[in-house]
Order: sequence, then C-alpha cells, then structure tokens
Amino acid sequence: DGRGNGPVTLDVSRMSFLFAGAFAGLDEIVSRRITRPRGIGFSAERKDEQKVDDLLSLATMADIREYGFMEELLGRMGSLCYVPPLTVSDYRTLLKGSNGSVCRRYNNLFAPSGVTLDITDKACACIAETVRQSALGARAVDPIVYEKLQYAISHIDEDESINHVSLTCRNNRLTLRYSRGKRIVTEANAPKQPV
Repeated sequence: DGRGNGPVTLDVSRMSFLFAGAFAGLDEIVSRRITRPRGIGFSAERKDEQKVDDLLSLATMADIREYGFMEELLGRMGSLCYVPPLTVSDYRTLLKGSNGSVCRRYNNLFAPSGVTLDITDKACACIAETVRQSALGARAVDPIVYEKLQYAISHIDEDESINHVSLTCRNNRLTLRYSRGKRIVTEANAPKQPV
C-alpha cells in the first residue's frame, strides 16, 4: 500500500496479466532447442537449422522458463503471442503520427516559450532507420531525439527571439535549425558521427 499501511488484498479473478518486451537472448535459447543433435558421439546428426526470420516466434513455455521466468509467473501466462518487430513506418508514427508522438510532446515543451518544432520527413526516416538497427527497439526513439534537441532546449532559453526549431537530415546527419521568422539564425550538426 502506498500509504505504508501494510499489504492489500487484491482480487485478480477478472484481471489479465500481460508480459511484453524485447526478451534479448531468448532467440538463442530457442535456437539451441531446435538445433540439438539427434544422438551422441562424433557421428551424431544435427537437425537442420530452421531458416526462420525471427526465432522468437517459435518460443515455448519451456524456453521462457529457461530464460529465467519464475514458475509463479509462468502459471499466470495462458498463452504466448509473438509480435513481429516494428517497421520503419511504425517508428515514423511514433515520431510524428500519434497523439503521444515525440514531436507533439516536444512541441508542448516548447510552446510556453512561443517556439514550434518541426521534425522533417528526412529526419524521421533517418531516426527510424537508426532505431530499427538498434537493439532497443522503440525505447531508442526518445533518447535519440532528446540527444539532438538538448542543444536546442538550452539555446531557446538564451535567445528569446527564436520562434522555430527544425530537426532535419543532411548527409545522414541530423541537423538542428533555429529561425526568427524565415531567417535561419543558427545551424548545428549533431551528432559528429553519422547517425
């Protein structure tokens, strides 16, 4: 209990438990299971490795147990459902196309200062491709955008005449642009290495 009054009894008979995540390393457990040898010794044949784009789609409860889930939690799992990795298009939606998008959140952050933010389609594509290649998946979107806009956030406070910030992409580098009306005030490349 958040008030510190001791434990609380909760009726979970009408509650659904959902476990979701990237489960890094689970694919190796599945791979070991489906490629075990058929016999023992030097002449043992190995099963042909299945050519599967994503081994996670073959995960079983036994694989989840070997991964490290406790029996108490496994008892709450009625079924396993594989969800394919997000696409570049999905990451673009996370950046600009939803109510809780990164672009909308930063626009809300800049709004009290009278500043608007634009993340161009090229910048979205650049960020989306970077996120797709990372092991973090969708969790990488926020840190990438924050790292690029951190410089902008500090300069907006210093220069109240800035009314627009845009995140663009040139030569596979994310570029911040600040403007007063239509005149570009500052341009800063970030990061120094290609994204």
